[in-house]
Amino acid sequence: MPLSSFSWRTALMASLLAFSVFGAVRFLFGSFFSPNVRVLGLLIGLPLGAFAGGYWAGMQTSIRAWIYGLFAAGVLLLVASLFNALPANPIALALALAGGPLGAWLAARGGFRSLGLNLRMPEREDKLYQTLLLRVRQDRYMADRLIDFERRRTPNAPRARLIQDAIERLDRDRR
Repeated sequence: MPLSSFSWRTALMASLLAFSVFGAVRFLFGSFFSPNVRVLGLLIGLPLGAFAGGYWAGMQTSIRAWIYGLFAAGVLLLVASLFNALPANPIALALALAGGPLGAWLAARGGFRSLGLNLRMPEREDKLYQTLLLRVRQDRYMADRLIDFERRRTPNAPRARLIQDAIERLDRDRR
């Protein structure tokens, strides 16, 4: 991927989300548990934060999303080391470095639904589909064709994104 096509905004937002999740998990474990259990906040927070940042980046782009996940994990480890919050556990470090690209790859491939898990929020997708149906005068065949067209353009995008793109394309074409 050439540097000109690399979205710094996506990479930095993914890194910010990764560090936020890590900070929240570390705060929860540090505030509510005994000192013996606080270490788990670090060991759980690093991979979870990297996965969340990578997953968000993968939802934003489908072109080599794993690079954004790796960037988010690297920035998370760098910032954690600056705050002396980096554990000396090589397994946690390896999981954090693998969690970012894994989250990005999973999101770019369709999210948890691609694993057979149905963890989506159906009301947003359903509302978007109802809006699309209104725009095509309740013609479900036409709505499904528009969604399929968008799927051919971006095969790894989530269904809600495809429906949103179909609505925007329909509105743009009607102007």
